[in-house]
Amino acid sequence: MKKPVVVAVPLRLRYTEWMGCGSCVESWHRFLRCWAEAFAREHKKRSGVAPAAHGHLTVMNGIAPEMLPPDCLEIRRREVEIHTAEHRLGLTLPPSYRAFLQAFPRGHHVAAGEGEHRGFFPPAQIDRLEKLAPVLLARFEEAPVEAGLHEYCTYGVDQNPGWFRTRYLREAIVIGRYADDAGNLILLHPQERSRDGGMEAGLLFSDGEYRAPLLVELMRQLCHREIFALDAMPPYLAQIVDETGVCPLGLCDTWWA
Repeated sequence: MKKPVVVAVPLRLRYTEWMGCGSCVESWHRFLRCWAEAFAREHKKRSGVAPAAHGHLTVMNGIAPEMLPPDCLEIRRREVEIHTAEHRLGLTLPPSYRAFLQAFPRGHHVAAGEGEHRGFFPPAQIDRLEKLAPVLLARFEEAPVEAGLHEYCTYGVDQNPGWFRTRYLREAIVIGRYADDAGNLILLHPQERSRDGGMEAGLLFSDGEYRAPLLVELMRQLCHREIFALDAMPPYLAQIVDETGVCPLGLCDTWWA
């Protein structure tokens, strides 16, 4: 019997029914609380001490497991901030990322630009890579990479982070840093969208970029890396991430695993 051929399908043509996970403020709130709780627990197991409340060991940046969800007034305020950011960028942000911004507690962001601390940027400071990190962009453009359709649209553990598209970086939206280095950026790619408006998300590093078809999957992978202090970059097998039981953002059809 012939082995079935697996064809990589462009993100804009492939739609994953994920039952709204990550598309509402409540689900992101639960996810952030579990992330903060699991990180504190595992960090204490490894080091014998709890992480500092305002340390920069995680992108959670001091979020407490007992944090309260935003009230209606705060959600409205954040909605105005999100609309302002969209107007400035000239695009509509993904529904999942908009919900994430509404759920992420005020006061726990980090500054954009050439900072050194990991964390997520507030809506007023998210911007395109060409504006926030022009020197980094120039370095990538010195030796541009243009992955073909099959290589680029391969996600999950079979993905080669060295195969990305340099031309996408200039327009990429920088939403944070995942490590204490100005070049370790968390990106959204407007060029690759799902039918519900989601954007491809990525973790940029010196040798390439780990990409996930949805922001929620990138967050699950990043959460797993931080909680268990893994040196290796994602992707990690989706089944392993699911089995840890610390990421309450399950997906129904992880075809990229």
